Amino acid sequence: MFCPNCGQPVAPQTNFCNHCGTGVATLNLACVPASGIARAATQFIGVPQTDRTVAVPRTASGTVVWLLALAPLIALVLKSLIAQQTDIPFSQLWVVTALLNTTLCLADARLLKKEGHKPPNVWVVFLVPVYLFKRSNILGDNKAYFYVWLATFFLSLAGR
Repeated sequence: MFCPNCGQPVAPQTNFCNHCGTGVATLNLACVPASGIARAATQFIGVPQTDRTVAVPRTASGTVVWLLALAPLIALVLKSLIAQQTDIPFSQLWVVTALLNTTLCLADARLLKKEGHKPPNVWVVFLVPVYLFKRSNILGDNKAYFYVWLATFFLSLAGR
């Protein structure tokens, strides 16, 4: 089995590449018949027919990062609900936005670390757009989360 990132050999039942640190999971292909194209491909790359375990890269869950991208609108709804139910003025509920963004950034950074990626520096969680931008660079993703956060931030400003 080989690392999908650097190509170095990875021992079976290993969660991370010892060479580059990329998180890997094993995918058992025993249920896939080795016929036709699959057989030709395994013979071409030199994989013995008895070895049907392939290393696949782990990716960070998109749920938390999408919640983070939508956090300004979620915070707007939460602040509106809190302001309606209490006597606290809407303008004083800015802490809801700060707590939501920080909590989601920290949760996402923890998920990235757990899945074998190096998350952005801790101080960046207080600057959400910077965190999202750096996160997309680390994972090689597009900047969709970054742009969605900016759009929802400006929409939340208009929704006050």
